[in-house]
Amino acid sequence: MLSKKWALAVLLLQLCSAGCGFCGKVLVWPVDMSHWLNIKTILEELTKKGHEVTVLTFPHTKLIDYRKPSRLNFEVLHPEYPKELMERGHDKFLDVILNDLPNLTPWRSTIRLNNVFIEIMETVKTLCKKAVYNQTLMKKLQETNYDVMLIDPVLPCGELVAELLAVPFVLTLRASMGGMKEKHCGKLPSPPSYVPVQMVGLTDQMTFLERVKNTMLSVFFDLWIRDYDIHFWDQFYSEALVIQNLTEEKGNLIATALAQIPQKVLWRYKGKKPATLGANTQLYDWLPQNDLLGHSACARQRQERRILHPTRFPDPRTSIKAMDASALLPATSLWPGTAWAEVVHT
Repeated sequence: MLSKKWALAVLLLQLCSAGCGFCGKVLVWPVDMSHWLNIKTILEELTKKGHEVTVLTFPHTKLIDYRKPSRLNFEVLHPEYPKELMERGHDKFLDVILNDLPNLTPWRSTIRLNNVFIEIMETVKTLCKKAVYNQTLMKKLQETNYDVMLIDPVLPCGELVAELLAVPFVLTLRASMGGMKEKHCGKLPSPPSYVPVQMVGLTDQMTFLERVKNTMLSVFFDLWIRDYDIHFWDQFYSEALVIQNLTEEKGNLIATALAQIPQKVLWRYKGKKPATLGANTQLYDWLPQNDLLGHSACARQRQERRILHPTRFPDPRTSIKAMDASALLPATSLWPGTAWAEVVHT
């Protein structure tokens, strides 16, 4: 009889804890305005199910009101950006959406919207850097151990944060302007005879002339639509991943190697100062690469480029021979006896 009572007690305890046993921690990278209204409904339902939801947001938002009492947790980032400039960007975007696009043909509206994104790109870059290079924030997010990240891909950088936190992510949109991201980033097959270009008003049931039109628009968008500065984001993502993923052990290993060379070294490095840092090595948060390479003391730029970009040689052994022949450290020296450590971990 006693064993039955214990069994019932254990079963009751399991039933009481079952509600939170499957709950998780969700991190959100949102976009303001109508996109927020859509995703907010999902987030509120998640909190009702017992999930812990944290929203990364910025001040001066229109509809993301992080000051009101809410079941949602908000982590507010404060970039050094004037409030007036942010508000002008919001107002201009609204004006384009409400007044310009309805009067344009689908493909012209796509180009107009693309131009708007290009104009606000500097603001977006600043916001992204504020999130990724905020070591206090990133450490806090890593220690929270989120289970998944929900990302609105209209604003870049969410997937980079997910990569740095090593958590899976879900995108809230399936389409980009002209289908560029799906085609070139996602590598999704998109034969123009069957798959309509996004935002041009065509469906998957096309006549012959519509397929011809779709093919021409596909080629046109490939040549002209660049909704983001691809070169900047490629470089920024690479640098952020190198900086954030360099463990303390690897940092000490590199510092030990640099301490053994006779030259003085300028090393772009963020994080805890390596314990094995030599007296010949100076750490900097940021190094102006173009200015350094353009310095008058950099005499043999052709050799520098060959050393900084060894992948230009088809055979790695050729790269090593070229480095030896060009005298690696003197060739990258800015002043006598000074080397640029960017070569070490690029």
